[in-house]
Amino acid sequence: GAEWYPMSRENELVSLLGNLAYSQDLDSATICCINEVVNKSLPSGERLRSVVEIAQGMKLPVNDKNRSALGKFVKASLSHLAQSEERLCNGTLQPIALYPDTPEVRERISLYFNS
Repeated sequence: GAEWYPMSRENELVSLLGNLAYSQDLDSATICCINEVVNKSLPSGERLRSVVEIAQGMKLPVNDKNRSALGKFVKASLSHLAQSEERLCNGTLQPIALYPDTPEVRERISLYFNS
C-alpha cells in the first residue's frame, strides 16, 4: 500500500505532549486523551486506531492487564495491516501499531476475548 507520512505539525504536537506528560507525571487516562488528539488517518480519511481503541469501541473489557497481550495477539496474524506510529504510553513515546477498523480486525479482537 501507499506510505503515509505524518505532517510535521503533528510530530511537533506529539513531541510537545510527550514532554508535557513526562514532566507532569500524568495518569494513564489523561495520556489516552492526549493520544486521541494526535490521530493518524489513511489517505481516504479513514482513521487508524490501536486495537485497544477498537476493542473499547466494541465495549470489550480492555484493561491494563490484557491490553499488551491483545495487541500482540492481533499483530501476530494481521501485521500486514499495521502501521506504526509513536504515541504516548506511560509518559514516553512508544511505537504503537495502528489498524483500519475493518471486520477482519474486529474478528481477531473478538477471538482474543472469546478464547
